[in-house]
Amino acid sequence: MLFRSDGPVGDLLLSGDIQIRDMEFRDRIDWESWVISLREERLTGSAPVEGERYFGMDLGVTADHTVHLRNNVADAEAKADLRIVGDTSRPGMVGDVVVDPGGRVYLHEREFEVTRGEIRFVDPYTFDPDLDVMLETDVRSHEQDYHLTYGITGPFSDWRTTTAADPYLAQADVNALLLFGVTREELERYGGLGTALVAETGDLLLAQTAISRTNILFDRWNLVSGVSERGSNTVTSDLRLVAEKQLGDFDFTLEKRLDVNLASDWYLSVERRLAEKLYATAYAATRQEGRSLPIGAAYGVEFKLKWELD
Repeated sequence: MLFRSDGPVGDLLLSGDIQIRDMEFRDRIDWESWVISLREERLTGSAPVEGERYFGMDLGVTADHTVHLRNNVADAEAKADLRIVGDTSRPGMVGDVVVDPGGRVYLHEREFEVTRGEIRFVDPYTFDPDLDVMLETDVRSHEQDYHLTYGITGPFSDWRTTTAADPYLAQADVNALLLFGVTREELERYGGLGTALVAETGDLLLAQTAISRTNILFDRWNLVSGVSERGSNTVTSDLRLVAEKQLGDFDFTLEKRLDVNLASDWYLSVERRLAEKLYATAYAATRQEGRSLPIGAAYGVEFKLKWELD
């Protein structure tokens, strides 16, 4: 690091250069909530003028492929050429960060290879960089292997996504592949018509950020098929959303078939641990497998023994 301070008292300019020799990011990032927070709250206008001006700034920050990303979002190297400008009352930044080709990015439990990754700070006072990212991945549906490209461009506050597939697929089919691992035609064939309709306007990043809003209600969620929470009696090829929430000693689970009909096939349970390996579960479900309530649902109580084998 090399810093210089020039100018008259009361109007100093702090200048210099900062060279990053080795920087590594390992902390897990809840990027969906982070994206929503930035896009809705922070990137709505220019940075305000706050506080008194103590000195101006002209600081260069460089990293020659010495930034390492090693977390749940990426496994990649990057270089940076940034400049901090403005003053202490209104700091700004210009320059760019470039991710090296060949790195890995993880979105919606899929691994993408970075073909191009650039973040450019153009307007120094908005902190709303321009994105130019191109990712590639291979996805196998039930019947075909596809090579997909996924592009993200535009300002961070209002990015645009573009997708393409080889062999060719329509946009909605690419959406379905990225979100569910099958095409629209396969979704319809296996009973997921409602999910196929969702894929018409679905998008990997937007779907993730939208789902992250449910974190207030649920701790975990997942898309599943096959055996349901009710056991082997309800094996189905339909895609279902399973959401879980823990409140004190109680674990809540909601299982819902993905369908445009909100009242179709749902299962709700609450479980509590009674002893070291003994659990009690109360449930309500649309499938009439237990005693039925007048509201059109079955209900019951189950006792389970759970243990782990080393």
